[in-house]
Amino acid sequence: MASNEVEVWQTKRKTIRERVAFMLNNPLMSDISFVTKDLSGAEVIFSAHKFVLAVSSPVLYAMFYGELAESKNKVELPDCDSEGFLEFLRFLYCDEVKLTGSCVMQVSYLAKKYMIPELEVACTNFLTENLSPENVFDILPHARKFEDNELVLRCWEVVDASAEEALRSETFSSVTKELLQEIVQRDCLTVHEINLFEAVERWAVVECARQEIEPSTDNKRKVTGEEIVSNIRFPLMTQEEFARKVPQSGLLSKDDVIELFMWFSSVSISSLKFSKRARKLVPPRVFSRCKRFPQVSHGWAYSSGIPDGVAFTVDTPVYMGGVRLFGNRGFSYEVCLKLSFVMESSDSDQEELYSVEGSYLTDAEKTGGYFGFDVLFHNLVPLQQNVQYKISAMITGASSWYGSSGQTVVECDGVYFRFTSQSSPNGTNDSGGQFAEILFHIL
Repeated sequence: MASNEVEVWQTKRKTIRERVAFMLNNPLMSDISFVTKDLSGAEVIFSAHKFVLAVSSPVLYAMFYGELAESKNKVELPDCDSEGFLEFLRFLYCDEVKLTGSCVMQVSYLAKKYMIPELEVACTNFLTENLSPENVFDILPHARKFEDNELVLRCWEVVDASAEEALRSETFSSVTKELLQEIVQRDCLTVHEINLFEAVERWAVVECARQEIEPSTDNKRKVTGEEIVSNIRFPLMTQEEFARKVPQSGLLSKDDVIELFMWFSSVSISSLKFSKRARKLVPPRVFSRCKRFPQVSHGWAYSSGIPDGVAFTVDTPVYMGGVRLFGNRGFSYEVCLKLSFVMESSDSDQEELYSVEGSYLTDAEKTGGYFGFDVLFHNLVPLQQNVQYKISAMITGASSWYGSSGQTVVECDGVYFRFTSQSSPNGTNDSGGQFAEILFHIL
């Protein structure tokens, strides 16, 4: 600034707010400086004025004018980045702040550290209004760094509820390997497994670039690591999705690819290392319903501690969303229902895929000639073709309606359900008993 401009700058700014704002990061009359770093690690120095800082912050007042005031004129801020500190200063000098997803947590931290409640409120409001799938992976690491546990929980809620969008965001590829591992382990992600896999592969390509190595199949598998890949639930994919995307990616070993193809082909495998447990998927509003019985009657009794159950297969992959049970008008029932995967058509070799329990009130009106109630899954469960599954339920309550004259094979909306003839402990089998309808969604 030329000397004549220094002398008359005040006359060009009509208000005290304009004049103070002019001093933002201005060496003119500066009596204190702060040393921060930018994202590349380069040192960034800000010029400031003790008086302006002290009138806004009791902490800074104590630092500069208190009984134990520091005499040094340079303050090192190793825990602060330049973008966040500039916005912190802007609020002190201009009474405004330009918050973004990348700096808001830093500004919030400084607002708390230097006791500036108005700025802290502004940060909280920004996060409340702007936390989204597009920026959640930008904000989550900062929320953890500054130990804002409430915000961390809110971030995970966004990730879980909007996983598909969050995984497509630009910020996802910048997450650390440790955070990626946490993501793939979560049961409550609202995501199709093939989309999660594709997101992990995109992350691996970007990580190779960060490490300045070629994104070859070996390098992608190396930077991703076994822990992340082993937590991708490949059995939840359809065989077509798996065949189209996974083998050529290089993230799985040849042995793993062969084993999974065997599993999709219903070949018996002693143990499959990849989880078949369903993640959370948003259920459709309207399910297809496989109605098992052409005839219904009243008078089915439930024996204490003895479950009803039925095993079945489907000829094409579907998502299962629950079952409809028989009830009795005006009565409620305690239900503990489980869906299991049966590896070799034997009750002795089962793996639980999903469970739900609660109290259910019978519908007030008949549907299909009987009184019943739906037991809905919170998560949709993918079912593979020609793989045997078993539904079992411990039901407590008054005698209910039940079905009869059921067929071994039932066609529903183009999907063929095949039920076994084996009776469960309480008497349900393919031709009679409980589980009036299976609720499903076609892939």
